[in-house]
Amino acid sequence: MPIPTTTREYRLPKVDGFHNLTLQEASVPPPKSSEVLVKVHAVSLQYRDLVVAKNQYPLGQKENPVPGSDMAGEILAVGDEVKGWKVGDRVCANFAVDHLYGDVTEKIKLTGLGAPIDGVFTEYKILPAHCLVAIPEHLSYEEASTLPCAAVTAYNALMGPIPLKGGDTVLVQGTGGVSIFGLQFAVASGATVIATSSSDEKLQIAEKLGAKYLINYKKTPDWDQEVLKITNGRGVDHIVEVGGPGTLSKSLNCVRYAGCIHVIGFVAGDGDVSHIPLTVLGKAVLLRGILIGSRTQFEDMNRLISAVKLRPVIDKVFDFDNLRAAYEYQDSQKHVAQAPLLLSVFVTFRMVDTKQKDGSKKSSFSAPVSSAAAPERARVRTPPNARRQVLWTLVAAALAGLSTYYSNIHRQITALPDSYALCGGPGKIYTVDDAKPAVDCLLVRKDVVIATGSLGEVKTHWNDYQNEQIKMFYGNEPSAKKPLKVFRPPLGSIVVPGLADAHAHIIDYGFKVELPLDGASSLDEVLNRIEAYISASPELLANPDRWVEGMGWDQTRWTAWRGGFPTAADLASRPLLAARPLALRRVDGHALWVSPRVVMLARDADVSGGEVVRGEDGKPTGVYLDAAMALVPVPAWTEEER
Repeated sequence: MPIPTTTREYRLPKVDGFHNLTLQEASVPPPKSSEVLVKVHAVSLQYRDLVVAKNQYPLGQKENPVPGSDMAGEILAVGDEVKGWKVGDRVCANFAVDHLYGDVTEKIKLTGLGAPIDGVFTEYKILPAHCLVAIPEHLSYEEASTLPCAAVTAYNALMGPIPLKGGDTVLVQGTGGVSIFGLQFAVASGATVIATSSSDEKLQIAEKLGAKYLINYKKTPDWDQEVLKITNGRGVDHIVEVGGPGTLSKSLNCVRYAGCIHVIGFVAGDGDVSHIPLTVLGKAVLLRGILIGSRTQFEDMNRLISAVKLRPVIDKVFDFDNLRAAYEYQDSQKHVAQAPLLLSVFVTFRMVDTKQKDGSKKSSFSAPVSSAAAPERARVRTPPNARRQVLWTLVAAALAGLSTYYSNIHRQITALPDSYALCGGPGKIYTVDDAKPAVDCLLVRKDVVIATGSLGEVKTHWNDYQNEQIKMFYGNEPSAKKPLKVFRPPLGSIVVPGLADAHAHIIDYGFKVELPLDGASSLDEVLNRIEAYISASPELLANPDRWVEGMGWDQTRWTAWRGGFPTAADLASRPLLAARPLALRRVDGHALWVSPRVVMLARDADVSGGEVVRGEDGKPTGVYLDAAMALVPVPAWTEEER
């Protein structure tokens, strides 16, 4: 075929969501001496692509990028100095085009397709010949397009410094692309695989692929204990860790001594990782971060794939012109609740030639849905009774304010439309509906939540609602339909029902005026202010039994702070303060920090609605929270003080 001089490509001129995907025409230069021109036959969509579209990719991205990192295609032309490749060869490009072998470097990291450099959502692509890898003969273009990111990542994890071997036990978290490939590579290598998921349906897919033990972590929240039970207390040899901080503690608990944890993702959200260094040290664990892999590893992996005739599992294939729909599908299906569960299989595209009316050919991506079953989508449920509807009305009012804030700050939108969808992270919107305690999206109309569910579900509900309205008021005129606008908070945020509780502790704030402790940047600054206040009062200096009260301290703003609340011992560290009765309210009025003398005067008891902060020895440390502040015998205010 003639060498093309133009291509259609997708770009992201703005990066506040994949709704900005723009299809445009661009020129195709001839390949340089060390380059090749590839016709893109298939591209697979990754979770990373969603993050890039929102400008939240932690490793950095260029302005107005062509997204997409994983492609399979056919060489159309080669540069004069290219050796080993010819026209017609079927190839994939390595994820980072300059990562040929060895460890990743900062320079190599900046050659990742689809973020630091333009990616592969295009009909034709110029690539350096050194990044190419031959496609295994038994794989289709669609199947091969799933390899560069997920497959190479899984291979790098399990075949790294301490490679997997027959007889090892491997734990894969969820049924995402990396985890599924990890499962397949482990089974092919003679290892025993334990798979976790929140879905029994997805676990059945894992079982068909060779997983021997299955754990539904919703039914078994202490899945790490179940792993230890399966391994007779020994723990597993390798863990494909895609949850990140939210699951790392459990992974450390169920990995064997000197075992390997391969950290790949962060889909489970935040978690307490303060103990991780000591646990890693105490168990001699190899905790290794994985940044995809090199071309050499890609080639090694393909030899394994060819030897065992391994086939990727493809979920669904989209037309090139419907790329936004593919992003929506990936976004709505990528994981369930708080699980480290990515899209169970792959979303891919295939390039075909279709004749147009003038007889010319136009390239597009198209293919049927594969036989692998996608998760069944439940019908959208609206709040079932009047009380819940009223409560959701209040929730919507609060969410409207929250959404407006995010819109103003992150999307430069000054007002919300009459109807819209608010979509947080998967399962990150917490409801008051017992049947659906956590959802991906809310559908809001006139400040009332009318539906909840995934993005696909609320769009279906919106479409049904519009059809009814058009039938009733517009004579079934299709042009009367309005598009549904979707707003999203920043990555990692949660959305909860609530109303703004604006109030002030007027009398308490009198002490803030008397002895202000707000704005202090360290514990020493707070202590210095208290000493200065006492030193400036002859009455206080002369009477060490006189109570000193102040307000405004906030330990979260102190630099180099050790963490937790301050203690009575901190106050006793200054001789002028050690023996005095001090009672200092926190900036929010919900905590009282007292001196050792006051701890001795206070009642030691547990109270409902409050807490006495205690040390490891069980004794009060000098901070009383909420209702527990009543245990401290602070003298009653006089009428003059009020």
